[in-house]
Amino acid sequence: ADWRSDVESEISGLAGLSDDELIKEIQQRLTLKQTDFSEMDKPVVYLFAATGIIENGGLRYFYENDFPDGVSHAEIAGCYRNIDMEKVAELIEKSAACFPAGHPQPELDARNEFLNDASLNDAFDSIDADLFSETKRFEKKMAAYIRDNLEYFSRQ
Repeated sequence: ADWRSDVESEISGLAGLSDDELIKEIQQRLTLKQTDFSEMDKPVVYLFAATGIIENGGLRYFYENDFPDGVSHAEIAGCYRNIDMEKVAELIEKSAACFPAGHPQPELDARNEFLNDASLNDAFDSIDADLFSETKRFEKKMAAYIRDNLEYFSRQ
């Protein structure tokens, strides 16, 4: 049962970190995996990029870029849902529904052409306002998600 005590000391070591330190530690571990991410990993890997983009330029900026690894906007919404940020997931889905087919065009050029249509501004601005008040809680929610799954993350 020697490995068990290693796991337990690893878990308690992680549990003792501040939210910020814990998040950075787990991010570093997952970065080493490159692209072989599990469903548990994805929120940690993708949501820092997504949240940074949203906080920098709102949803318009979020849609003006392609995500690495071909991650869809719907998958990002699902990742927010996984860390108990339901409202953010709903707001992304609400913004995605503004696009012609009810979801963003997969091709960046077509998506950007649509985004240049000024009539979208009001819809996106009101969603952005709600979004910014929600993303303030992101770090706390992310740390809670990692803490709730410490045994899994301690093995990464």
